[in-house]
Amino acid sequence: MADDIEESLPSADDAEIDFDKVEFTSAAGLATEKSPGLWDKAFLGLRIAARVLGVFVCLYFFICSLELLAAGFRVLGGRTTTELLRSSMLSNPVVGLMVGVLVTVIVQSSSTTTSMVVAMVNAQIVSLPVAIPIIMGANIGTTVTNSLVAFGQAQESSEFELAFAAASIHDFFNWLCVVVQLPVEVLARPLEISTGHMVGWISRDESAKPTFAPLHTITAPVINSIMQVNKTFLDPTIDFNNTDPSKISARKDCSVPGAKCSPSSYLFESRSLSDSAAGSLLVMFAMGLMCGMLILMVKLLHSLLRGEIEATVNKVINAEFPYPFKWLSGYVAILAGAVMTFLVQSSSVFTSSLTPLAGLGLITLERVYPMTLGSNIGTTSTALMAAVSTDNPDTFQITLQAALCHFMFNLIGVLLFYVLPPMRIPIPIARYLGRVVGKYPWFSLFYILSSFILLPLLVFILSSISVWLLITVCILTALLVCFLLVVNKLQEIRPQSLPKFLQTWEFLPIWLRSLEPYDRVAKKVIQFFSKCRRTKRNQTPEETPSPSTAPVYLEASPNTQQSNEQKQD
Repeated sequence: MADDIEESLPSADDAEIDFDKVEFTSAAGLATEKSPGLWDKAFLGLRIAARVLGVFVCLYFFICSLELLAAGFRVLGGRTTTELLRSSMLSNPVVGLMVGVLVTVIVQSSSTTTSMVVAMVNAQIVSLPVAIPIIMGANIGTTVTNSLVAFGQAQESSEFELAFAAASIHDFFNWLCVVVQLPVEVLARPLEISTGHMVGWISRDESAKPTFAPLHTITAPVINSIMQVNKTFLDPTIDFNNTDPSKISARKDCSVPGAKCSPSSYLFESRSLSDSAAGSLLVMFAMGLMCGMLILMVKLLHSLLRGEIEATVNKVINAEFPYPFKWLSGYVAILAGAVMTFLVQSSSVFTSSLTPLAGLGLITLERVYPMTLGSNIGTTSTALMAAVSTDNPDTFQITLQAALCHFMFNLIGVLLFYVLPPMRIPIPIARYLGRVVGKYPWFSLFYILSSFILLPLLVFILSSISVWLLITVCILTALLVCFLLVVNKLQEIRPQSLPKFLQTWEFLPIWLRSLEPYDRVAKKVIQFFSKCRRTKRNQTPEETPSPSTAPVYLEASPNTQQSNEQKQD
């Protein structure tokens, strides 16, 4: 009998038991499977439907959190972003590039930055050669959102590795495009000349203002009830130098007669809060909402996409056309990324949605890459619509030319770093960075701070000292990077062709060739703060009596007197 029961039970190699369908009937607690009934199937369907609905609800509030984060940074930054765009230092193309990075990091939207630059070109505040590097920098700055979203999966090292690799692939593509195209643009002006020919035959007699923002229409009820930004105050074409600072704000004042507020009031409207305080609170709230929704969405996807469902979704998303049309798969992904970004009018929203999917392993880096490139192209539609909606026929061509420069910059980047498979360099670089971050999680913070804040600030400092100093540092840095890349490649394929001391990096101090020393320091710092937090949490008032309430004994106890007498004897 025991043998029969043992044979009837599944072995470890067989399929796993679905414990939702298990019924314990015997006295010994033996599990026997039963076929699901009608009510079981209905309950299972309702549970799946509830989880799918939960994913969409989380996605909706995740998108709302991104828009609130952008609004919070705009209010927090105030006129700082517009003053940066009006700086006289922008004649230096490298400074203009870094200004584009900083402004986009502040406003959290490349579409907003490029639209502001297009408006400034239309108002003849900046010239087209000055605007082009700023637009290039805007492409880089917008990718910081992806990296922040990747931290939602930092608890699982394997997921964090994949998510951060998918987030950083956008960074490397944009940086490579800038490194190649910016020097060429400064020397030969191909973008300016080609777009000039494109708009040369276009004329405009009257203005038309196309608007297409379905995603904003859906999220507007939530966004407008929390924060409403005063776009007039943030308009770089308007000078507020002679205006009373107490009468201007980055937030809409709904108490002013004729103010267009929808609804009539919102959460952060209170004038008792300064713009800095309101912006800081909104940024913290948006970050908390974004992390919470992302974690919940990942957990729901984990529960939904298991077994055959996960395999099916993975197969569909990463599907390839049959031979000989396999090469078309990537271009279809580029088209899909462009269309989706055009529909949501935000590359940050689209690429940030890909990051958790990549962390779960549902989409490969090879598929994330073309969809990200398509998103880069799709986001240029915002600047194009801003250019077409200009009211000044005299500046229409130059305004449209500035918007087309953004489009051509991204299109040329696709031609350079995607058409030829060996040139898809961002994929291996992002995969390598993902492995580093998976092993040393603290390095992700260093990467974000150095790429989006420290590097632009360093360029500003060097530019303020001397332009030639900046050029010298850039040239020396480029030569050093090229030397390291060449030596590393030769160490891998032909080490015998190198001098003996260069065949390995062992001759260098360990802190110049490994992250291990920094990792030990980072772990000690984390352990110190964790210990301090645990000590503070476990400490109770009874353990630390105050001096005023502690009893004071003026007479020695008998034991103490006895010990003193023994000492005297």
